[in-house]
Amino acid sequence: MKFLVLNGPNINLLGVREKTIYGQEDVVSLCQYIQQTAHEL
Repeated sequence: MKFLVLNGPNINLLGVREKTIYGQEDVVSLCQYIQQTAHEL
């Protein structure tokens, strides 16, 4: 099984900009979550 993840142009601002809207997690945490979940599947 393969996954393709496309990141938007401002993905690097996760966890930095407007945390109340976009959340506390940063892009590194998001990538780790995606990799772990894909590995489990």
